[in-house]
Amino acid sequence: MSIIEDAKQLAQGVAQAVMAKAVALAPDSWIPGGEPDPMINERHGHVGKPMSRLDGPLKVTGGALFAAEIAMEGMVYAAMAYSTIAKGRIAEIDVTAAEAAAGVVLVMTHLNAPRLKPTPLFLSSAKASGGDSLPVMQNDRIYWNGQPLAVVLAETQEQADHAKSLIRFRYEEEEEANTDFGEAEKRGTRSAQFMGQPLHDAKGDAEAALAEAPVKVDAVYTTPRHNHNPIELHAVTLAWQGDTLRV
Repeated sequence: MSIIEDAKQLAQGVAQAVMAKAVALAPDSWIPGGEPDPMINERHGHVGKPMSRLDGPLKVTGGALFAAEIAMEGMVYAAMAYSTIAKGRIAEIDVTAAEAAAGVVLVMTHLNAPRLKPTPLFLSSAKASGGDSLPVMQNDRIYWNGQPLAVVLAETQEQADHAKSLIRFRYEEEEEANTDFGEAEKRGTRSAQFMGQPLHDAKGDAEAALAEAPVKVDAVYTTPRHNHNPIELHAVTLAWQGDTLRV
């Protein structure tokens, strides 16, 4: 790792550490939403008791309003086309059929997308929220399988979904993705810090510790399977109100 990369990592680590401590010390009233957790002072008496979600009845009876259900006057619907290769570049894009499809308002790719600044990485500043700083629809580079390459806006969701299927991409693939962890590890780099704190790596001898332990407990524990299945699909509704973008 170069001196410049070391310095950048150190600076980012310090910033992340400061932000993490600031968030931890912030009063509840400072947190987005401005209201403290109503359960924060309830420390006992809830273990083993059924607890109702505040929004549970609305969700199971169909009364809850989700982002995709918010309708606005003159609203258009979006559908995205994604990369089908892991690494390379876009050699050619044909959007002719998509632009001619019924109801289509706009087909946007890196060729006509507005220029955007890189997304600040999460915890690197007070308002940073990006999981990575890779550009989206800013150039012809492909960094991962499933990367957004185009977005279609149309009068209905069905029209947008159909039009995106008409976009044709021709790729110039680079080296195939390495799916061998051992090989990838050989070419990997080691981070010196995480969240501003130095990393320590230690490996003990579990068998020796168990052999010397005065008391041993040998038991099998089971727990029901838990799946994180959100009721709401990924969606966002946006609207310009003057110079303000309402999300």
